[in-house]
Amino acid sequence: MSSTSSATATRRRFRPLCAFLAWLRNVPIDNPVDRRNAPMVQILLLLMCVGVPVLSLPRWITVARGAEPIDYLVEVINAATIFMVYLNLWLLRRGFFKRSVELFLSMSLVLMAVSYWHTGLDAEVHSQVTQAFPLVLGGMLLGRRTLWLIVLAMQIIFGIGTMVDASRDVPGMHGEESHWITFIRSGIGFLVIAVILDRAVSALRETLDLAHHHGEALERTQQALQQEILEKERSQAMLVQSQKIEAVGRVSSGLAHDFNNILGVIMGYASKPDAFERHEVALDSLEGIKLAAQRGAIAIRRILGLGRKQLSTPEAFDVRVAIADMQPLIQQIFGQRIALVADLSDQPLPVHLDRAEFELAMLNIIGNARDAMPHGGTFTLKAVPDSEHVDLQFADTGQGMSPEAREHLFEPFFTTKSAGLGSGLGLAAVKHFVDKARGSIRVESAENVGTTVHIRLPAGAGFHVPSPTHSVTGLRVLLVEDDEALRTLLADALRSAGAEVMASGSGQDALHLAETAKAIDVLVCDFHLPDADTCDTLKQIGTLHPTMRCVVITTDETLVSLKELGSKVKLLGKPFEPVKLVEVVAAVGCSE
Repeated sequence: MSSTSSATATRRRFRPLCAFLAWLRNVPIDNPVDRRNAPMVQILLLLMCVGVPVLSLPRWITVARGAEPIDYLVEVINAATIFMVYLNLWLLRRGFFKRSVELFLSMSLVLMAVSYWHTGLDAEVHSQVTQAFPLVLGGMLLGRRTLWLIVLAMQIIFGIGTMVDASRDVPGMHGEESHWITFIRSGIGFLVIAVILDRAVSALRETLDLAHHHGEALERTQQALQQEILEKERSQAMLVQSQKIEAVGRVSSGLAHDFNNILGVIMGYASKPDAFERHEVALDSLEGIKLAAQRGAIAIRRILGLGRKQLSTPEAFDVRVAIADMQPLIQQIFGQRIALVADLSDQPLPVHLDRAEFELAMLNIIGNARDAMPHGGTFTLKAVPDSEHVDLQFADTGQGMSPEAREHLFEPFFTTKSAGLGSGLGLAAVKHFVDKARGSIRVESAENVGTTVHIRLPAGAGFHVPSPTHSVTGLRVLLVEDDEALRTLLADALRSAGAEVMASGSGQDALHLAETAKAIDVLVCDFHLPDADTCDTLKQIGTLHPTMRCVVITTDETLVSLKELGSKVKLLGKPFEPVKLVEVVAAVGCSE
């Protein structure tokens, strides 16, 4: 408590001093240099206000004792000096800094000359301390030229005082030489002060000039650096743009190659001449078209998988079953020139992953293996359990890779294939999938020997019991899809399964149908509508039908956008078979 009291007392003690310093700085002067000098000039003027009376006090005492008569001229000069000081202080406080200093110096020299002419040099020696103020002010505030003009004027004034003393019989002096000795002493004293001030002011101004030049040099350097940075940023932007164009060209070239093959397969199966005559040929053609469409969907997922988040729905499944389901598609990708050997464990291989991502990763490896064996070969697919993991091994007898290629194996857009034959996204997508699944991947490869990809995935806890199959019979479904052909296919599939379907191609039409409908059990809506925001559309229709469930069809990760709609929303990623939509609608429509 005592320390707090002492600190408070200290603050109170210094509060008047702080107020006085603030008063000195509070002057309406625009020039920053003059504003910094203003407190010092005011202090000098205030000292003179006090100094002149104090220095005159001995003379007043002598006069009061009757030792000497009153010298009215001296008193007038002192009074004029004090008046001049107050006048200059008043001008300075009004913001006239330079005018105040110039007037102070001029009046000081005039009054000094009058005083020396009246009393002589010897009588003024005791007051020369205050007479140095004009010299200091002139040198510091008005420059070297003013300083030496004041020195010259003061030497003349000292000479006038010396001549006055020499013409008089001054008591205490022994001859004319003593008067000139006083003149020399006074002159030398003020010359020393002037030299010191000159050197100090010159050094200060040289420092300021040097700092100014350095500042200009730094500013020029800064401008040059900024220009260089802008040029580098422009060059970097051009480099990034060129890399983007190169990457887009590489990806589009690879995708064009893949899609041309897919379209060729579809067109080939669709144009078989005997498909209309033989039932087994027609079934084979439809199966081939279906597999080709699956390859197209995989190609789209491959490019989207690296660019943005995709729908991720982990589920428990058996790796053996997934591989068995994919074998027809794998065999179509390889064709007749590559032999497929599947070595699968007799034991279940449960994992808990997104099955679509797993299939995409596997097909990316298979696609690379096919391209590595242009003249045919053997592809071995092995899956075995290993403690708490499932080990997968994909081996081909193709061209293999060099050590330099293996270093960049998982980099996006890196490919060893010829121009137009690869996008460089396959193994990068595989690495992304494995890392996301908290697994590991290792690649062994040598030129002209082949490549083996080892993938280890964490084993799942088991399989969920399949939920009973639900029916859509009697469900009232509002289908919103802007693509007319797809809308017709989906509506026909739902109607064939027994649902009552209202179909719309836009958000506005969907709102109109919802307003006129008595009840809607399930809303099936494409996320990208041409005329409305899907979230707003779902909210508006949901307000009209509070018990309605929603199925949103999308290729994007829309969970963030649709999170506020809660558990009433089910996401279905494109592309899908119409029967898949029927299953999802049945599950959603029968859920509580």
